[in-house]
Amino acid sequence: PTLNLVYELGDDLLLRFSAGKNLTRPSLSAISVSANVAQMTGSPGEIGRIAIGNPDLKPFESTNFDLALEYYFEGVGSLSAAIFHKDIENFIVTESVTVAYSELGLPASLLPTGATMDSLFNVTSPQNSDSSKIKGAELAFQRDLDFLPAPFNQLGVIANYTWVDGTTLYRNVQGSGENQEKSFPGLSKQSYNFTLYYESDNWGARIAAAHRSKYISVVEGGLADEDERGFHDTTYFDFSAFYQITDSLKFTLEAINLTNQREVQYSDSSERPYNTTTSGRTYMAGLSYKF
Repeated sequence: PTLNLVYELGDDLLLRFSAGKNLTRPSLSAISVSANVAQMTGSPGEIGRIAIGNPDLKPFESTNFDLALEYYFEGVGSLSAAIFHKDIENFIVTESVTVAYSELGLPASLLPTGATMDSLFNVTSPQNSDSSKIKGAELAFQRDLDFLPAPFNQLGVIANYTWVDGTTLYRNVQGSGENQEKSFPGLSKQSYNFTLYYESDNWGARIAAAHRSKYISVVEGGLADEDERGFHDTTYFDFSAFYQITDSLKFTLEAINLTNQREVQYSDSSERPYNTTTSGRTYMAGLSYKF
């Protein structure tokens, strides 16, 4: 169910309210009954690793409320402010427990070399977490700068900023048996986008920045060597341009990740380095013809 209401406070001023409920089913891989048993190195006291699906997973649900105020500038732009709140049930997280192989109901034929039915394994599986809440606010602005003297009156800006706060309860963090409240997975507390553009009938260009603050990617309950894993903040800069050669022929140019931004992943809340990914800059040029 979803409800959307709009109240016109004036010709250029709107108040919006929405309420709705969403349901997201688990992925097929998450509810699969298959198991992946990793081979063992044969080290003394080694505990094996098994990844297994969970066919008992429930779909996760969210109840959402949004309130926004929007002001429009005579057809050349808008300014809006919004607040939102989400109640989330049964969100799916990854948990790990240590059990004897004989308790899993798996056939002996899957046992790694050197392991027995009594050997201990760290079993990782998706589980439904406890209820959690997400709240936040966002600002958005877009405007053609038509009040500037020519030729700068073809300039324009698009900007938005979002602040979000949301936590959920993770179970058996770092194998301690304790539950901890941490940030919702994949949720950056702050993010913003800013675009400066110039557009005329024959050509145009824009440069855009996109930023997000650090965020947790996963808290794997029962994993002994880290209490969380996540990514540090990133800021990407992209560029695009076009030139209308004729009424039918257009040339386009794009440049992605101009500053060669790295994605730096950390392990544990002590933020020890875990992985760094550099994708490099990407340049693309194209021609399109409209018949």
